Amino acid sequence: MPTPLSESSTRETAEFAAFVRAISRGRWVIVATLVVGLALTAALTAVQSPEYEASSVVLVDASDIKSETPSSSYDPVERTSTPEDRRFYNQLEILRKSLPIAERVADSLLAIGRAPEDGSALPVLSDESGVVRTRQQVAVALLDARMTFTAVENRPSLIQIKAVSRDAAEATLLANVYAETFRTWARETSRASVTATREFLERQVASRAETLDRIEEDMERFMEEERIVVLEKEADFLVDLIAALDSRLEDLRIDREANAAEIDAIEGQLSAVSSDMAARIAESPERQIRAVQDRMADIEARLAEYYVRYPALASDPDADRPDELARLERSLVSARSDLSALAKRYVDRVMAAGIASVEPGSADLESVTNRTRELADKRIQGSAMQARLEAMQARLDVYRRRLDRMPANMIRLGQLQRQRQSVEHTFLGLADQLQQVRVSEQSTLGYVSIVRRALKPARPARPNPAMNLALAFVASLLLGTGFAFARQALDRRVHSIHALRAFGRPILGTIPEFRDGAWLAKTNGSAPRTETPAKVLSLHAPMGPGAEAFRALRTNLQFASPDRRARTVVVTSALASEGKSTVVANLAVAMAMGGNRVLLVDADLRSPSQHDLFQTPRSPGLADLLFDEGPADWSRFRTPAENLWIVPAGRSVPAPAEIIGSERMRSLVDEMSRSFDYVVIDTPPVLLATESAVLCTRVDASLLVVALNRTPTAAVSDALEALSNVQAAVSGIVANRATAGSSGSGYGYGYGYGYGYEEAPGSRSRNLPSST
Repeated sequence: MPTPLSESSTRETAEFAAFVRAISRGRWVIVATLVVGLALTAALTAVQSPEYEASSVVLVDASDIKSETPSSSYDPVERTSTPEDRRFYNQLEILRKSLPIAERVADSLLAIGRAPEDGSALPVLSDESGVVRTRQQVAVALLDARMTFTAVENRPSLIQIKAVSRDAAEATLLANVYAETFRTWARETSRASVTATREFLERQVASRAETLDRIEEDMERFMEEERIVVLEKEADFLVDLIAALDSRLEDLRIDREANAAEIDAIEGQLSAVSSDMAARIAESPERQIRAVQDRMADIEARLAEYYVRYPALASDPDADRPDELARLERSLVSARSDLSALAKRYVDRVMAAGIASVEPGSADLESVTNRTRELADKRIQGSAMQARLEAMQARLDVYRRRLDRMPANMIRLGQLQRQRQSVEHTFLGLADQLQQVRVSEQSTLGYVSIVRRALKPARPARPNPAMNLALAFVASLLLGTGFAFARQALDRRVHSIHALRAFGRPILGTIPEFRDGAWLAKTNGSAPRTETPAKVLSLHAPMGPGAEAFRALRTNLQFASPDRRARTVVVTSALASEGKSTVVANLAVAMAMGGNRVLLVDADLRSPSQHDLFQTPRSPGLADLLFDEGPADWSRFRTPAENLWIVPAGRSVPAPAEIIGSERMRSLVDEMSRSFDYVVIDTPPVLLATESAVLCTRVDASLLVVALNRTPTAAVSDALEALSNVQAAVSGIVANRATAGSSGSGYGYGYGYGYGYEEAPGSRSRNLPSST
């Protein structure tokens, strides 16, 4: 459904007003950004060294280039269709990136040495510290910072060679020398086409590359199947490995025989103590131990192969290891841990079985215990040696069989290697020729002629103060505006009536921002003439726009509920210092001036302020009434103002929340509503104390005061939610401290509309006198 025209217009007006508010609120940010930006630009412009530009123009006759070179990475006009255009842009790119051309220019400059006009040294030949540059350093400096090459607009055959320098004479010299050098280089390198040779060589190289890839795949597959890496080293490796394993096998056999002899000796000693002692523990180690030992033996045999192949890995534990070797080493550590646990359990069981037959307290008990433990350990060691012997013997048999098959493998692998070497030799020769032809082809350029030589510039090209300041102004303005909008976006406070309407509650009043005496001086022409604070505008300036705003609030409150008149009203706020108490005081005065009997009650027992606003004693007050029994005596709270009674907070109490929430407070509110036309109650902020939520459930209406440009949006939302949770009758919101433009409609309270009046001599003032 299309949006009605009126809604669209309203939305556009609101968006424009939000834009104007963001600019207005951030005007000082924008001004500060402008000032800083312009100041920095002016300072940088003042300290910047002047730079001169000189340019020469050369003509590239692409039609004289007999062969078309491949398109370069630089092609600013991809739509060009003629070969001449593509060749021209190739020459432009070569000129931009060619180090040989730049080195030739450097040679010319080093030969010249000094400027022809005044004999001064050329700045490009030395760095900032005065150190003379080499030939290559001068060339790099030219390409990186001094020279630019561009195609002349609408003339794709012309190239502009521009030089930049802090010296006008040097800039002129650089542009002219570069143009001359480019022309000479183009003449020397221009030659016949080699495109056909390049294409032939590319086909031959591609064919040889395919053949070479196929042969290498065959070799890799064969070497993987035969488990060899390099043919010449495989036999040597197997011989070394077999020799190493034979040596280790012999050592293990010797150790195994020594272990068996030690076991026999220990068994003999135990048999001397008890004839059946050796028989009790003669069993071999457990099957689980033997399984772990077999696994360890296999891992150690595999590790031996790795250590023979890579001797450095055995001596350097911190060296980088292949993944397979690292996995084997971790597995060996894990197996040793398992073996240690199983061996301990086996030894404990052997100890229990062997010592059971020894008399307790026997002199040989300690000896038997030690020998029994030693026997169990030796049996485990012997079992491990046997497992290592068997595993190493199995690996040795495998390597010997591989060595027996070696001659046949060597023949086949040798054939593959010779075939690969032959093809590789041909391939490398063709590739080298192709590379040479490509270099020659890329060097094929058209003829170059100089169209215009560079002239000495009369004034520097940079800095341009006017241009710099103009750009700085625009950039600073955009940046400042961005800062202003970012500040607006990050500011989560409520700034306008339009933002308050988003909470879904009616706006019953908009109170303008005022300072003490500001509105009085504007409307009455003078400051307050009593000791009563000027915040009670309805008394001090009854004809001013501030008092008019409170009368509008009074009227809107009366018609907020069409079903019944709101006689008891609670006024609260989300947070402190939002002007809630001032709104309460002025609203009560406005109601009293309308001919109604009004009772103003200060229920903010934590931080009362009504007695200060009206210059009355704080006590007796509400706290005293809550502790008194019987009906209240309202006459003692009457004020000199017509139809206005004020009940201040009274004496301090320790628990305000419990007192305000008591049944006595409920009955007192009922009594107030019977005795007066209107009862206006000032309460603490909703989010800081619970009394407000309690009182809102016991009155006819409640108002939430929100200070524009101060109260966070989240605080307003939380306050409304807190009141909604107790089902309080929130009649609406009062926008306090509104400024020009806060309404979001393009107008505010700066219009100066109001009534001025002068008191007749001797007339009775409606202001409250100071209390005594």
